[in-house]
Amino acid sequence: MKTMLLTIAAVSIAIPALFTGMHPARHLCSNYSVTSPADDRSERTSRSNADSALSGIRRSFRPPLPADTGVNYEGTIPLTQQNRVENYAIVFSKTGMEDFNLLIDCTFTLRFDEDSTAVMRFGGDAAYSVGALRVTVSPEAAWHYDPEARTIAFTAPTRQPRRIRMTYVYCNLTSAFVYGDNGCELWEPSYGENFYPYVFGDRSHFDVRYELPAGIIPLGGYPWRECVGKENTRLFHSRIPEAVVSHSCVFALLDTTRYRETVHLLDRDTLRLWFMPAPEVPAARIDELHRLTRDATAFFAACFGPYDDARNAIGGHPVYLFHTSGYSNRNNLNLISASQEKFAAKPHLLPLAHEIGHRWLGEWTLLIPDGAEAAYFIKESLNEYMTLLFVRATAGEEVFRSLLETEYEKPFRAVRGTAADVRLIDMRHNDNNTAVYCKGPVVLDRVASRMGYDRWIGFMRRFYTTWRYRPGLAYPSFVGLLARDDPQAARLLDSLVRTF
Repeated sequence: MKTMLLTIAAVSIAIPALFTGMHPARHLCSNYSVTSPADDRSERTSRSNADSALSGIRRSFRPPLPADTGVNYEGTIPLTQQNRVENYAIVFSKTGMEDFNLLIDCTFTLRFDEDSTAVMRFGGDAAYSVGALRVTVSPEAAWHYDPEARTIAFTAPTRQPRRIRMTYVYCNLTSAFVYGDNGCELWEPSYGENFYPYVFGDRSHFDVRYELPAGIIPLGGYPWRECVGKENTRLFHSRIPEAVVSHSCVFALLDTTRYRETVHLLDRDTLRLWFMPAPEVPAARIDELHRLTRDATAFFAACFGPYDDARNAIGGHPVYLFHTSGYSNRNNLNLISASQEKFAAKPHLLPLAHEIGHRWLGEWTLLIPDGAEAAYFIKESLNEYMTLLFVRATAGEEVFRSLLETEYEKPFRAVRGTAADVRLIDMRHNDNNTAVYCKGPVVLDRVASRMGYDRWIGFMRRFYTTWRYRPGLAYPSFVGLLARDDPQAARLLDSLVRTF
């Protein structure tokens, strides 16, 4: 890949405006988050006991499983809702493109309901994300691209489905500024980077092709196979047999000349990881991550059902991709990305257990839109707290309590009563790490400890199986479902979320 495209360098002054609402991921334990040297020194002593005890998680174990609640997983998965966008074919071409740019050619059928206008999410930064846009609609219909709103709207005089083709060049500024020039590009429709048009909450059948220069491969996302490409171009094809969540075409483009793949074996179990040449990662740390992956997967699967999900093209362990960014752990379906420097050196790896939990709880399964009240309480705080319960199940009550105090209660108390002390109901965007990742778990533990942890996990299982992949999720859906199980707990939770 080339070093950097000039247009991105030219607009670097716009970074603060582009990243309004975007913060480093603080997933479980600030040992793995961005801290200043002074902060690190001041907290080192208070963390030492918990870090020492957490080393026990590195050993192989079989976690105690939550009580069975008798939920029938298969009977509660709403996969048959009406799809407005179908027969979706996309070509992502890197050939001749600068870093963090793709030539995209997408074709799909758009259905209209009683409203004559269909609006799709599309675009990122208003000035730089979409270029050379061409749109054809058959039968003819009007269309309007709104860069500021990051939408494209189609208006038709009849409800007859339209076949739409869009070609354009997309510049992924988020990937450029978050991950930089380290030999990989992450393409994820997060942080407002809608690099292909979709209807949020819909499901679509996707046929995806990647046209890539020699040495570049796609990674993560949905399974693909390599086909015969043109001269100096590699062709990869991913055909997803089931209708999947419309915003889930996520992938990384990896320069194999700058990365090396490691295949790690543990008790005949295989884990794939992609590393940069430096910093060096000790073999013991890779073994530790493999055990954590296996054990966290076992815990979350016991709570919510199997990891593998053929109908949503998810199977096997996730692939790990390490990058140079100092933050932004991400779960992109079959791919988990994280900082290699922190992975090599930090005391424990619990933030990556949080990412494993996102296989069940997060933006790919819980379809509450950004901007809705308590959206990130639902998409992040719940998963962060379940990761804490993984610690409780594996390292014991004492370690769980110590971690809750040092990594959650203490940071929350530090901002209590200040402008940073935001109500959880107001967490419509992921723009306050202390509220989402500290206050949220503190509030949830007050409720779960009164209910009993097995009962709480049983409720979370019910919530997940009721709402996974189902559009229309809102905060009242969550607290209303809890009220059916435990009205007193629901009243307490709702009061804390709205007023605490």
